[in-house]
Amino acid sequence: MDITNPTLLLVDDDAGFTRAASYIAQSLGIEACIAATAAEARQQLQQARFDLALVDLSLPDGQGADLLPRCAERCNRVLVVSGAPSGSLAVNASGIASLDYLLKPLDPARYLSLLESLFLKAQPPRSQRSEAYRPIIREIAGP
Repeated sequence: MDITNPTLLLVDDDAGFTRAASYIAQSLGIEACIAATAAEARQQLQQARFDLALVDLSLPDGQGADLLPRCAERCNRVLVVSGAPSGSLAVNASGIASLDYLLKPLDPARYLSLLESLFLKAQPPRSQRSEAYRPIIREIAGP
């Protein structure tokens, strides 16, 4: 995916997770938009298209799975994030080809690698990036 100004929609009500995930994305030059509810996500999806959406299955006002068809229409790639291993069942049942599944707590190295593989051609050496991300990685990974 060769994208000049990549965009990411984070749909999750966990403020610590979205803050850390958006920080890492923004540090790579990816514009991150946050929706803490299904209603906010629908509004964001109505207003814009996104290169990537990360959607939590459990939202305060509904199920993230209900957003997946609309995300698939408005996003190049959709990733479901959930703390429940059964979330992979929602991905398989959805039948949406651009869908993948990530288990929470999200592995920061895997998340960073995913963003880099989707959006970056040239990357600085990993050793230069790792120190800058250490406090954020601790926040994503949890105690």
